[in-house]
Amino acid sequence: MGTGVMGDNEGSVNKTLNSRGKVYGKYEDVVTARCEIMDILKKRHMEVQGKPMSSSDGVMFGDLVLKLVRAAGDPTYKDSFHDLAGYSTLIERSL
Repeated sequence: MGTGVMGDNEGSVNKTLNSRGKVYGKYEDVVTARCEIMDILKKRHMEVQGKPMSSSDGVMFGDLVLKLVRAAGDPTYKDSFHDLAGYSTLIERSL
């Protein structure tokens, strides 16, 4: 296990965040897009089912929405679609 102090990771975290930002865009923009899409999905669920989306369904949809929003930042970044397939498979298995 690591015994380094917190400061040892700071450069690594910043490097990762900078790298991801170049692929996915600004974190704040990703959050805004996720909220907008989730609001639409929750509204649609209410229209069809007549009741609010469950918390667990919200989390599952939220995982998928995150991956879609990230993929929109760079549709050529294959890892985003690999992650999307993985989350979809996990959701399918849980149903």
